[in-house]
Amino acid sequence: MAGLAAAILIAACSPPPLPVVAVLIDDIGYKLQEDTAVVALPGPYAVAVLPASPHGATLARAAYRQGKEVLLHLPMEAVGHDTGLGELALRTGMDTHAMADVLSQALASVPHAIGVNNHMGSLFTGQPDAMRWLMKTLQLQGPRFFIDSRTTADTVAAKAAAEAGLAGLSRQVFLDHVRTREAVRAALAELATTAKAEGHALAIGHPFPETLAELKNWSPAKAGVEHVSLQALLTRKVGLQEGSALARGPECQQQGQHSQDAWAPAGPGQAVQIEGDTLLGTTHQDARQ
Repeated sequence: MAGLAAAILIAACSPPPLPVVAVLIDDIGYKLQEDTAVVALPGPYAVAVLPASPHGATLARAAYRQGKEVLLHLPMEAVGHDTGLGELALRTGMDTHAMADVLSQALASVPHAIGVNNHMGSLFTGQPDAMRWLMKTLQLQGPRFFIDSRTTADTVAAKAAAEAGLAGLSRQVFLDHVRTREAVRAALAELATTAKAEGHALAIGHPFPETLAELKNWSPAKAGVEHVSLQALLTRKVGLQEGSALARGPECQQQGQHSQDAWAPAGPGQAVQIEGDTLLGTTHQDARQ
């Protein structure tokens, strides 16, 4: 029995898997050359496609063939401005019939969409009733999950998704709110640091030349993280929350095999106001380019 107990303890205290990161590229559908380069990126990058965009359906199908996850990048009303959203956008003041019509048309325009994330939305994502309706509708009809781009400190998206029983993630790092290669490189380093602190991290970027250049040179392994799909990141998040083997017990800490500090939660970001959207921990201009 002593030998069995020791074997169990050794298994429980084996080195944890690498922290995982996922990267979602927004605003796909309007610039064919840049967006095609995103689809061609090696690795499990996810793409978020704007509804009814000129090249959106074609790029969504191409991404699907490449094994990439496809999301609907659903426009939502922002604080202080309502330009660049297009006709298929959720706006405050809409009744549920109007919202259902927009959602249905938007989903139909993006083949293979298995998730939804918000384009802009600093006003709409802070509306509890509207977001509860959206999450309940997605939970009943699909897609499988919602990604909160977190364009406002007042977002209720995560809470609404949890209440509806819909899987959800929240953006932790923006890659390219400053469009220089140095800034993107620093954001990728921040992504790895966040993942090491929390066990997982999600970044959102855009099909900018600077972003694509850095992603082509990026080595997750050298950064000490594993690049995974959104669904794999969701699985890791749930495992950590439920206290699976990914969460190490005090016995391991007593043996000195793992540092508790390495898994300490990251502190909350500071809110920054920029062009009507309040962002946590960074700045971001999520608009059609």
